Amino acid sequence: MSRFFRRFMPWWWDLVAEGRRDRPKSIDKLRAKGARMANFIQYPDLADCKEYTQVTFNRLSTMAKFRSQHLPGSPSPPLGGLGELIDLWLQPTVPDLRSWRLTFRDNDGRYTGRTGQHVMIIDYVTRPANHPTTPHVGAVFNALYQHTEGSLDSLRHVYLAYVVNQQTHKLLKTYGRGIHLFVHGSPDYEAILGTRTGCMVASIILGGFPRGTRRITQIAGNDRTGEGYWDMRFDIEAI
Repeated sequence: MSRFFRRFMPWWWDLVAEGRRDRPKSIDKLRAKGARMANFIQYPDLADCKEYTQVTFNRLSTMAKFRSQHLPGSPSPPLGGLGELIDLWLQPTVPDLRSWRLTFRDNDGRYTGRTGQHVMIIDYVTRPANHPTTPHVGAVFNALYQHTEGSLDSLRHVYLAYVVNQQTHKLLKTYGRGIHLFVHGSPDYEAILGTRTGCMVASIILGGFPRGTRRITQIAGNDRTGEGYWDMRFDIEAI
């Protein structure tokens, strides 16, 4: 049937296809996936949790080109909407940060971000799908944080600047403009954790800490334009 409409009524098929692309994944499915990820993080006895293989910075340096720059802290850092999230819930000034860029040599994978005491800021990620030599996103960021800050145990906040992942955006744009805060266990928290962006942050926790020792206590977001492109913050605490 779809072949008929594509061939003889392409205008109608374009409308249907566009509607499908704009429709977010079932909110119930996102909530179920987010709740499952939260439980995997918090309860070590739950079965069927994916194993996230870690990688050392030394290993990364053989696979990719690494550049880093020190950024002194200041009361008014150039962080855009992230600055509002930091000012509201972290502290009045930003700790000294180190910006970095990691570019893989054999593919188009590129990671840029900043790290400081207790803080990981993810600015940009591009990773070829199913590339056999590229480590998991969470493993890359864990290795970079440990390289710049010495120990992953100090990590308390993961920020993401201007999230553009399509699946995540379709959900986030339903909340409207402004600052949003969702606590652990709430339906909205679980839905966001179930998106690709939420699962990426969950993989940082699952791969970097023994299960049952940490949890993501709340998720905050700032939509400055009302278009659904959030600056986000995930707060982590020891259990």
